[in-house]
Amino acid sequence: MPPSSVKVSVIMPAYNVAPYIDEAVESVLAQKGVSFELLIGDDGSKDGTWERIKNYPKKDSRVRVWKFNKNQGVSKISNYLIARSCGPYIAQCDADDLMLPNHLKHLVHVLDQKPNMGVVYGNLIQQLETGKRYLLRRSPGHTKTWDLIDGSIGNGGTLIRRNLIEKIGGYRSELSFLEDCDLFLRLSEITEFEYLENKASYVYRKRSESLSRQPKPEWVAIGRKIVKDAVLRRYGVKAKW
Repeated sequence: MPPSSVKVSVIMPAYNVAPYIDEAVESVLAQKGVSFELLIGDDGSKDGTWERIKNYPKKDSRVRVWKFNKNQGVSKISNYLIARSCGPYIAQCDADDLMLPNHLKHLVHVLDQKPNMGVVYGNLIQQLETGKRYLLRRSPGHTKTWDLIDGSIGNGGTLIRRNLIEKIGGYRSELSFLEDCDLFLRLSEITEFEYLENKASYVYRKRSESLSRQPKPEWVAIGRKIVKDAVLRRYGVKAKW
């Protein structure tokens, strides 16, 4: 697919997700009604993830893959993939999640019709390890005047204008956790967000071995740092906690 024809660049950092990544990839490749490419970065996996993805470019020219021998972290891999992408819109699909039919088409339609919007997102469908699914509603508060008290959102189920990601310098590579929440905090300072309250077309898989389910003490400090940095950027004062 010529780069000029790509509308959406879907990026997929992957680390030790061999049991799930085929389903994630196929859910992206099944998207209709919009031109896209899929960029996958194997972040030093030890479980056979690379064996699952290495042949996809031979089967589908929309897919490009990279292998890293040393684990870099999701921020660095995301920035690496974005730098090599072609589309004006960026979507991220976690390597153990799923895009439901027409997911990209719905989001692209909003940004195409509303040039003042920089980010569009909907609700999530959360899938438990038992296979049970339920609706996970997100905060509707992401506008250009959004403050810090209304929650934050992660990568899943969002579409972002590429030039805005570049404008804020991408993901902060020093963050080992909540890097996506930090990205959207910074984006909310320069653009408006569109919340699709009645759309839920992205499946977030909740599993016991995922990073977010293995809390570490330093993650509390990272969360506080993200908010402190936002307070300083927005108001020119340091948070007192």
